[in-house]
Amino acid sequence: MRRKGPGIFLSVACSLAHALFAVATTPDQDRALSARKVFERFLRGGYEDFLHGIHERYERESRMQRCHKLLEERTKSSTNEPDLSTKAVLLRESEERELVEVCLSAPDSPFARRVMDMIFYTPGRQEKEGLDYLAGLGRRARGAGRTPAENALIDIDTEFWVKSIVLERMAVEKEMDGSTYGARHAALQFEKLRRMHVIVDRSDADPGVRRRIFALWKAYPKMYVAGATRRMLHDFVTGKAIPGDGTEEKIRAIVVKYHKLRTASEGGGKGCIVERIEPSGGKDG
Repeated sequence: MRRKGPGIFLSVACSLAHALFAVATTPDQDRALSARKVFERFLRGGYEDFLHGIHERYERESRMQRCHKLLEERTKSSTNEPDLSTKAVLLRESEERELVEVCLSAPDSPFARRVMDMIFYTPGRQEKEGLDYLAGLGRRARGAGRTPAENALIDIDTEFWVKSIVLERMAVEKEMDGSTYGARHAALQFEKLRRMHVIVDRSDADPGVRRRIFALWKAYPKMYVAGATRRMLHDFVTGKAIPGDGTEEKIRAIVVKYHKLRTASEGGGKGCIVERIEPSGGKDG
């Protein structure tokens, strides 16, 4: 589970770090995840103890078969494609217009700037293909890949999906504060892509898949910032996050309104499954 020496992969990643994170940092240090700091610490091995500890928890959950039902539900729920209907697109566009209006009225709000960056961030073609490919992996059961390399990628994706749920449960049980959770969640995603990078670097990996994973690795820090903002908006909806000022309250009201509209148009919503893993006790290192 612990990473080996740096090698070519780490040296290339280090050389990219400053350029990739130049636009990813934010002045909102209390509320925002500083992806640059997390990634640089990740490259230095600063999350080794955490990654080792959560891997032990993952193995413990697996031995006790606590993940079995979760994995069954994931396979069933992930067969549903994203809603790309005209109504869904119109709702998203209307929501984004309202969010932009609020953000433009609060130019001094760091969180408003993050929301604006999220709305206007557009992945490149290869990055988009990489994201679509990762989403496709999440819709496949273990062993359903077309090649041994793809089966290995499915195993990694499944493993880190479960680890993300375990990490969220730890945060819900107050084993860490919000900023620690955010940094560890980012480190977990970086580690997932690092391991995928190793798999596709093998000679038997499909060249197209290799290009997609490489593109994701290089762009993921910036993409993660946008994703972290989107998760914060979702946390406003679920009540996991509380607005810190008037601007954030206006943003929360918008995302809650459109969440209700989407839920009504879809005929109901799905519940969160994180609570379905029984507590195992103890804290990680």
